[in-house]
Amino acid sequence: MGRSERHALTSALSLILLHLLKWDPQPSRQSRSWVTSIRTPRSLVEERLDDSPRPRSQIGGLVARACHRARLDATGETGVDEDTFPQVCPYSWEAIMTRSIPWPPADPQA
Repeated sequence: MGRSERHALTSALSLILLHLLKWDPQPSRQSRSWVTSIRTPRSLVEERLDDSPRPRSQIGGLVARACHRARLDATGETGVDEDTFPQVCPYSWEAIMTRSIPWPPADPQA
């Protein structure tokens, strides 16, 4: 996989992970734009992997790199202490790519 392909996949994964990291601890701040910021890069990742399945063997490393970046971004965007976010990616590949992100979110008190 070329450098530009790794960069594109890492960027898309980082965006998905950023919004997943923000989604879980902040139910009151969940927004439609966060849903879009999860769903759209998922589609991009799927398309790139369909076009070139070779990167699948490197997914673990790309996810680790993307999660590190997402953790830093989530810290900056939320103002929450960096230690609040896990150092190791808390999401499986399946969760990153297929976890349901409903809109509107379910009412946690229902």
